[in-house]
Amino acid sequence: PIPGVYLSKSDGERLKELMGQGAVRAKIVAKSKTEKVTTHNVIGTLPGVSDEWIVIGSHHDGPWASAVEDASGIAMVLAQAKYWSQVPQEERPHNLLFLLTSGHMAGGVGCQAFVNDNAELIDRIVLEIHLEHTARECRGEDGRLIPTDQPEIRWWWVSKITELEDVVEDAIQVEDLRRSLLLPPDALGGRPTTDGGHFHLAGVPIVQRANSGL
Repeated sequence: PIPGVYLSKSDGERLKELMGQGAVRAKIVAKSKTEKVTTHNVIGTLPGVSDEWIVIGSHHDGPWASAVEDASGIAMVLAQAKYWSQVPQEERPHNLLFLLTSGHMAGGVGCQAFVNDNAELIDRIVLEIHLEHTARECRGEDGRLIPTDQPEIRWWWVSKITELEDVVEDAIQVEDLRRSLLLPPDALGGRPTTDGGHFHLAGVPIVQRANSGL
């Protein structure tokens, strides 16, 4: 791995200015600690009336204490759990599994472990819905981020299943979710860039959303 550090926009502009003047020698000291730890996925379930499952997930870790990544994703999953818990079991056509995974910042190891460890369940998952990063668009002004009244652009990765694509498109229009982009799962590589991309690689149909520009 190549060590790296975050720079503010103003520090980055200053660094580019110095580099533009010719050869520059600099020293960056980054104090960090690496250790092995145990982290956990958090799982909740609601029974339905069949042996098929729908998974609704997000990741619960982030690079810092962040409302967007991914406290907002956790909030969306919890909202789904609250809603469906109020629907009688006989009206829930599928079992529901609410999955908050760990290790997103370590290559999505929490989601990958869940997929690898639950092969029998994976075969009975008819849809995985992943909810990440809901945010307002911000603009830079005098070194500060100023929220606007617009949402960040919403990316929706949807499996190439015509009926599923139509349902998602109709829902976006009915709910007036402007600034939404429908993308095939492989639009930005071999899988969506969400933490739930491992479900796509395992052949599970998906609807996964995240905001761009974070």
